[in-house]
Amino acid sequence: MKKLLSYAPLLFILPLIFVQCKLDNEDKIDYHGKLKYFDNQYGVKHFIENDKNSGAYITLPECFTNENSSISITNKNNFVCSENKIYFSVDVIPKEEINHYAEYFNDTKIKNQEGDYIMRDYSVETRANGLTDATKSIYSNIVSFDNKPIHLGSVKGKEGSQGKELFYQFGVVSGKDSYYILQAIMSKNNTAFLYDDILEIFKSFRIEK
Repeated sequence: MKKLLSYAPLLFILPLIFVQCKLDNEDKIDYHGKLKYFDNQYGVKHFIENDKNSGAYITLPECFTNENSSISITNKNNFVCSENKIYFSVDVIPKEEINHYAEYFNDTKIKNQEGDYIMRDYSVETRANGLTDATKSIYSNIVSFDNKPIHLGSVKGKEGSQGKELFYQFGVVSGKDSYYILQAIMSKNNTAFLYDDILEIFKSFRIEK
């Protein structure tokens, strides 16, 4: 059976429910000079645990707090900046599960890719299939601040014919035992001034050694 990704609708007009971040997993970092839109905010380093008793860190502007909406594959590391309605998530996918995600595709060429490319394609395709008038980007790559490749893909579309157009940016990083899927969600209208900052946040991702 193909493993399908279930996303609950993002209800931007409803109040958001927050969970207080664990302070022992956070360190404030000076983000000044690196981000444009969040130029007056410090970064907060969040620990992303995997199932192998290790994990990774992502540094988000301090406006982000934990969020319990269903916006990602596992919904274990979801965040929101409520003042700007920007969502962020990190999914940890054990490498031994890659065949489950590969089975989503009928194309043998896609199935035979490296696992990080499969997860990038899976994230983009499943998200696009849940949107109206979806448009996918050309894939590209960037490098994190500690020289880890990040495979990028994005999609824009509406959640229903009457919904506002949203933009979803994905980045996939391969670790020793897991794949990490980074996701940022925002209004399409906000990408003009937020996109560069999102890539800078992606670059802050660091796997614990």
